[in-house]
Amino acid sequence: MVSANTLLDYWMPSQAEAIEELSNAVQTALIDLQEHVFPINLCLEELIFNTISYGLKGDPTHRIHVMIIKHPHELEITIEDDGPSYDPFFHAVEPDLDLSVDERPVGGLGIHFVKTLMSEVNAVALNPGNRITLRRRI
Repeated sequence: MVSANTLLDYWMPSQAEAIEELSNAVQTALIDLQEHVFPINLCLEELIFNTISYGLKGDPTHRIHVMIIKHPHELEITIEDDGPSYDPFFHAVEPDLDLSVDERPVGGLGIHFVKTLMSEVNAVALNPGNRITLRRRI
């Protein structure tokens, strides 16, 4: 039996400025998996920025927990917060990619990228908070 390996166990304040430090921590944690750094950081930035801005309403007193676990054939990324229950994958509007940027309404494109870049996405309500789990094949 092959075991999982925790590559990152990171707590961050609920402040948009802290996303850059998280990005650096991800790059360090995935030193041997550099081809996965950009897509994972893009997804984390999208989801965490939305959590801070909309779920936590910019309140800097909260903390967000991010973990990356390496399994034999995939990376498992989890994001946990203590905000109101919300499933971004259920509520996201599918963007009309045939429209030009000027014609396209705001919203949905970031979640579309997350769904496209990851092999699996899932959101679960905690009591209190949320857990988002992303999986990416390696």
